[in-house]
Amino acid sequence: MNRKKFLGKRTRAFAAASALFFAAGNEALALTFSGDLCYKFHITQRETGPVNETYTGKFHVKPLDASTCVVHSLDAVPDDHLWFATGTCRLGSPTIYMNLTATNVHIDDGVDTEIMQVRLASTTLNGTFRRVSNDYNPSTHTVDGSYSSGTLTKIACP
Repeated sequence: MNRKKFLGKRTRAFAAASALFFAAGNEALALTFSGDLCYKFHITQRETGPVNETYTGKFHVKPLDASTCVVHSLDAVPDDHLWFATGTCRLGSPTIYMNLTATNVHIDDGVDTEIMQVRLASTTLNGTFRRVSNDYNPSTHTVDGSYSSGTLTKIACP
């Protein structure tokens, strides 16, 4: 067998073995990253500058296959609003990507619409987020934009 054919077969065998290894790894990750997952959101930046705000939230994650999942959330912030979020996830190592769209319904009838990207380390399920929002104020009938970013830390669900 000539060297070129041998290396070609060896490369294809390595690629096939690698694909199986990564698929198996993602299937294990899909089992870990599923069900109810609770997080502490630490907002460190808003469009106005640095902040130090903390909220908790719960995601329900459902894997569709070894590399894709869907996520949804409904959280109530006491005396303020309901937060509805839905989106998709890409499972992978070393990073899980979540892209979410969300709405906040405030007690004053204000409504916010958001787009959020979350990046989580597949080993710890902790990570970062960035959020862009359009906010409607019913008393002034105005819309303005807002931004926030920060970290997410996985916590035990209550």
